[in-house]
Amino acid sequence: MNNCIISCIIVAMVIEMKFLKKSFYRVKFEGADAPLPFSVRSAGHYLINAPDKEYQAKINFVQLFWSLRGKGMIVINGREYTFAEQQVCYYPSGEDHILQPVDMPWEYRWFTFDGPLADALMRGFQYPRKPFYAGRCPEELFETLGKRIHHATITEMRNLTSIAWHILSAAGAEERAVGRNEKLLLEFFACVRDNYSNETVNINTIADLLTVHRSTLTRIIRQHTGMTPGVYLYDFRLQKALKMLRLADIPIGEVATACGISDPCYFSRVIHRAVNYSPVAYRKRYRLTPFTL
Repeated sequence: MNNCIISCIIVAMVIEMKFLKKSFYRVKFEGADAPLPFSVRSAGHYLINAPDKEYQAKINFVQLFWSLRGKGMIVINGREYTFAEQQVCYYPSGEDHILQPVDMPWEYRWFTFDGPLADALMRGFQYPRKPFYAGRCPEELFETLGKRIHHATITEMRNLTSIAWHILSAAGAEERAVGRNEKLLLEFFACVRDNYSNETVNINTIADLLTVHRSTLTRIIRQHTGMTPGVYLYDFRLQKALKMLRLADIPIGEVATACGISDPCYFSRVIHRAVNYSPVAYRKRYRLTPFTL
């Protein structure tokens, strides 16, 4: 085997390790692309281990995503959300699709469906328009869609809609299984991740966003983390700031603003109190170069 062939095999193995994008689509039916009021259109399984932003403009189908591991970013109605493992989110028809890996490898399943009742069906499940905790993904159901959709007759398509219904129902099962406190804890973590860069966000605004009394929120967060919500938010901002100082070559003031601390003097005090260095000194001492990553 010559060196050229060996090189090609190695490159193919590396690509396979970094990317897995399996997609399966239904056949075209004469006279109608979506032959049923609610019809499964496609299914897929993606594993992404490199920066790879996915964008599709205003497609006329509903798409549901179920994250398996890693973490991504998804844009819904112009707002960025963290999309973590065991979470589900969806796009109705007519919206831009924007997803990007954050914590790699990022692995997720998805399927799409269309038809005149597709959007009404999705609305009927009353799921949030942002990523929400759903628990273990029923991968066997996604696998069944992928295996059977390409050769499905209209009769088989009726059976596949039943499988899709089970996936949609499973997405909401954990909402009943997870206790109120655990659910509030997950919502609090997500709220901090999505809003820490906004300097106006504090325990009061978070309690308002979660529609819970401040004392109740404090009791539950302290019980599970050992910290008050305010201390957790402060520490989250601090850790983000230290990471940006180590990795990002951007002005100190921009780091402070990105972490929800717009006052540069206060930001310097926060960093010095935490690590006994000024932001500039900390960056010089601990900055990670390409050789140390």
